[in-house]
Amino acid sequence: MKLYRTEKDARDQAPENNDTLKANNEALQVEIRSLKELLIEAQNGIEVARRNHSNQNHLKVKKLELECLGLEKKLADFGDKMEKQMEEINDLNGELSVKNGLIDTLKGEMSSLHKEMEMLMRQNQELDAKLRIAESERDQVRSDINPLRRLEQLAAPGSPRSSMDVMESRLIREVGHTSKQLEVLAKTHALSQSEKEQLADSTRRLTTELNLSLRGIMEILETIAIKTGVAANVNAHDVTLEVAIKELEKLCSALLNEYESLKREKDVNAAELKATVDQLVTLKSQTERARDQCRNATESLSMVEGELEVTRSALTKTRQEQALLEKRLQSYDEFELPKYREQCVTLQESVKTLEQELEERENRIVGYKNELAKMRMHCTQLEENATKTSVDSRTLHEEIVQLRTAKQDLLKMLEKQENLSVEASRRLEDAKQQLAQAERTKQAVEENMSKEVRTLHLANSELRSQLAAASSGKNTNEDRMARLQTNLRYVEQSNEELLKKLQAKDATYSALLRERELLAVEKQTLERELADGQGSIKSLEAEVARLKRADIHARRGHDGAEHLQAKIDSLSSMNIFLKSQIESKETTVRDLEDKLRHQDGAIRQAYADCELQHQKIKKREMVISRVLKRLENINAVAGLGFDEPESAMDENARF
Repeated sequence: MKLYRTEKDARDQAPENNDTLKANNEALQVEIRSLKELLIEAQNGIEVARRNHSNQNHLKVKKLELECLGLEKKLADFGDKMEKQMEEINDLNGELSVKNGLIDTLKGEMSSLHKEMEMLMRQNQELDAKLRIAESERDQVRSDINPLRRLEQLAAPGSPRSSMDVMESRLIREVGHTSKQLEVLAKTHALSQSEKEQLADSTRRLTTELNLSLRGIMEILETIAIKTGVAANVNAHDVTLEVAIKELEKLCSALLNEYESLKREKDVNAAELKATVDQLVTLKSQTERARDQCRNATESLSMVEGELEVTRSALTKTRQEQALLEKRLQSYDEFELPKYREQCVTLQESVKTLEQELEERENRIVGYKNELAKMRMHCTQLEENATKTSVDSRTLHEEIVQLRTAKQDLLKMLEKQENLSVEASRRLEDAKQQLAQAERTKQAVEENMSKEVRTLHLANSELRSQLAAASSGKNTNEDRMARLQTNLRYVEQSNEELLKKLQAKDATYSALLRERELLAVEKQTLERELADGQGSIKSLEAEVARLKRADIHARRGHDGAEHLQAKIDSLSSMNIFLKSQIESKETTVRDLEDKLRHQDGAIRQAYADCELQHQKIKKREMVISRVLKRLENINAVAGLGFDEPESAMDENARF
């Protein structure tokens, strides 16, 4: 710095120094204004950058909102698919319950078919026994008529006695009438033989149908063994229908248990799938949040870097200005130095604050970079978890597809069983019709046989009485006594036969009573099943009402109405099915009641026949006792005439 030696020199140089200082001051003020303008421009640039950053953030936020909406739609679609799958599972459960009910009905029908077949075989045996009895009675009648024919051949046609000729002609007419009756009886016997052949054909047809049903059951067992790998413990050559049905029931129960286990596994897999889906949704939301945070961090980092560049440029400018000011200060006067030094101090303080802000922002940038690295690692982990959950969902989907195929196979097998049950029910109806027709023909044959036997017995008794009356004029009392003893023996034999018939009627009566008790027990079981079915219908109706209320309360929209309609349709179909089952059971109960009424009538008829036979036996015993008394009187009064024995013979003939 230049030093003045004297005051005068200083005074001389003062105006010049003032002018230079003013000029320097003005130059500094201009520079300060330029610096202020630069600072204002920098602030404006920072505000513009912030505005652009906010606009970019707004656009990114809109994009993220759109992406979130898309993800929400996808999640809603996925939830709808899951609900549809759950509805399908519920439908499968309903179908499975219906098929179980059909299997139970099939078992009941098969058991009833066995009972009907046993009843048919018993009735066929009874018909055979009755036919054998009728044949024996016919043979007996023929054996009784053979002596009459011999008498007809030995009779003298030219007898002088007119009474004997009339008697012989009458006997010849009676013999012709009895021969005609025998021909009619032979025709009825032939008819019974044809009916017997028809019954044998029906039994053969039923056996062939049973063999066909057995073959169908064996085919079903083979298909089940091929598809499931579970072999049946049945020999195809030495198998019966009951064993095949039991084995089919075992396999069906095993398949149902397997289906239940698959269903449980499917439910577990569905729950796991739902949990994985929820985890996937949470992971997606976390990834979206992490991505948003990464974007925000990168944007804030770019903003901070821009601000840092601006502050660095401002710092370089201020340092350059400081250097210029220091250079200028060296040339300035001592009077202006304090002001400029103060300005320099303020500038240095501002530079220090800017450096501190720069360090703080650099530290923030380092923290943001670390957080960004952590976010990226978290995003990679979330993506790996998402890939794992997608793989698990694919495997679960494949398992669901396998379960659906297994369900279709089971439905096909159940349809085959339904067809077999329908065929068995049709065959059962045919067998019932054939049984009814056989019963009608049996009743007609029995009525005809009983009528013919009665008429033949009456004709035989009349012929015997007439022969006894005709021979009474020729023979002595001893001959009459022998004849009456033979008649007595014949009456005793007929009495024994009637007792045997009465015992047979009692046996048939007891068999009919046992069958009636069995039918009554079956009727009670069917009534209990009918009551159970009605109770189940009431419970289903209550469940339908409850589900209606619950669904109406739970869902008020269009989807809820459709869901409710679907449930109502399924429950109405189930109700219709149960009503049809109840109607079929009611028809079977009515049929059983008709059978019971018919059997009651048959029992009453058999009881009435037994009573008639018993009355006839009593009458015959009374007549025999009278005849014996008359014979004693005849032996006591021998040779007094033939009026009293003839009256006895007339009583025998009348009997």
